[in-house]
Amino acid sequence: GGASTAAHKKLAKGCMEEAEQGASLCSAAAATDHLLSFLHERGSHIARVSQCMYDYEDGIGVLEHESMGHIYSLIAKPIQTT
Repeated sequence: GGASTAAHKKLAKGCMEEAEQGASLCSAAAATDHLLSFLHERGSHIARVSQCMYDYEDGIGVLEHESMGHIYSLIAKPIQTT
């Protein structure tokens, strides 16, 4: 019910805060290694998008498994720029 949803949101928020703290520790190493910096940035964006989709759904009313498919496609099939 509502208590379970509130607990999940609190847990997810705590995980994001821990990830952001860890990211600040890695930023010095990432500054010298371009690949590490790129991967760190992309991972952070994926985590933020995932959290936003979890909190607010995707805004168009698709089923939950379809939203997860979109997230997996972002990881496995990046957007082509050329």
